[in-house]
Amino acid sequence: METDDGIARVEFLDAVPKHRWPEPETDDATIDFDAGDGRIVVLGCVKNGDLRHDLVCDSLTLQTDQRGTLGVTVRIDEDDQDSDLVMGNTETFHYRLLVEFDDAVPGEYVVRHVDENGDQQFEVQEVLMVDPTGYQRRDRDRE
Repeated sequence: METDDGIARVEFLDAVPKHRWPEPETDDATIDFDAGDGRIVVLGCVKNGDLRHDLVCDSLTLQTDQRGTLGVTVRIDEDDQDSDLVMGNTETFHYRLLVEFDDAVPGEYVVRHVDENGDQQFEVQEVLMVDPTGYQRRDRDRE
């Protein structure tokens, strides 16, 4: 996986062992900004491929513009090219990506999913609506 300067640590779990009902009809991804100081978590699902495929966090790019922008690309990777074609429904792959930054969390995020041919099949953009350098987790234990 390619990463830019400013990214301190990355953990990618490409097969979260869960099922959701009703099953998602399309790809999805969202950013959890409350993952801890200087951290975010991307939770997503990819609808494509079959049992011969794996997910790979292909790249993380951090643009150090005014707000900071993190670009995430998750790619479907054909794990076993020599196996027989699997007929049936397409698989839903759930994933979790933790990113820890050297400094404050970025203010903008673009998450892309690409298929095994490199064709983009999904993109979402999320923007933190406050100054990212001053963003703090909310106190959940209010009296």
